[in-house]
Amino acid sequence: MSDKKGYIPKDERKKILFLADDMRVTSGVGTMAREIIEGTAHRFNWVQVGAAVSHPEAGKVLDVSDGVNQEPIYGKDIRSEKYLYILSRYISHNLFEKNLCKTLDIHISTNAELSNISWENINLTIDSESLITTKKWVESLVLDIFDFEPEKLISHLGLENYDSANEILVLNENYPWKNRDRVKEIILL
Repeated sequence: MSDKKGYIPKDERKKILFLADDMRVTSGVGTMAREIIEGTAHRFNWVQVGAAVSHPEAGKVLDVSDGVNQEPIYGKDIRSEKYLYILSRYISHNLFEKNLCKTLDIHISTNAELSNISWENINLTIDSESLITTKKWVESLVLDIFDFEPEKLISHLGLENYDSANEILVLNENYPWKNRDRVKEIILL
């Protein structure tokens, strides 16, 4: 963990109070709270006071410091599971832009080495209760129009020199996965 860019030992970090929707809920604010906390947990000690209208774990305290500091995608090389995370976000943003759904769970798995991933050797499952078409059609669409080969996606989205820590420190709407260039290829009949 200490080899992560910008890593600060836990006892030397600043403590920050974060007031937002709970990072465990899937609201937009809750999701961004989780992104911010997980993205900078190697630099700051976060204390989040979060809430939700109907919280499934009301009154519980959750300490994620060990898990976040050991297993986040932040600080990892793009040629790791971080690639699949960014790919999932890229797919989601394009599907959301076309209004194919309001919520989306994308599951990508493979037995192939990361450098050998392609649409031919992955298992793709898309789940959503708000799809305007069938899951099978959306899965086929995703396999047809998105590049699953890591080097193609890394080049296409300019990820080689991308510093994900800056997502937290610099307000920027031009995150690589927000590239909605595949929207024009989605044709609804």
